[in-house]
Amino acid sequence: MRDHVRFRSEQFAPPDREPWQIAGERFGYALATWVSACLGERGFDVDFPVPEDWGWELGVKQDGRVVRIGCENVEGSVSRWLIWLAVADNGGPIRRFLRRESAPNAAYGIAAAIHTALHANPHASEIEWFRTTPDGAELDHGDTPI
Repeated sequence: MRDHVRFRSEQFAPPDREPWQIAGERFGYALATWVSACLGERGFDVDFPVPEDWGWELGVKQDGRVVRIGCENVEGSVSRWLIWLAVADNGGPIRRFLRRESAPNAAYGIAAAIHTALHANPHASEIEWFRTTPDGAELDHGDTPI
């Protein structure tokens, strides 16, 4: 599954400074609150966004797991955005091994909801999904999360 989506939108352009902003050129509060609202409307149990030094993060409880969602601007831009999903690693090594197959399933419904919301948003364009390697290299670019 592709778990990163990059797109263009003027809708989430930040003010001079976002509330609780940690890093000066890292934004995403408006995007994170929009993602939170979109997922909440679709019945997901969503946490309130929290600031990070790279942007904003929120958590979604899904299939007994917590899926972390990162929302951030593409470095140096206030009109290009990135949303990524990661299933939180909760439990020891045996529990992680036994639940490995459920991790993509926990994130898939969330990715599908984000995909639908982005395509319904008239302010979003150039929507592109992809995966990354552990060292951050992009691969498997496509129009959808699957």
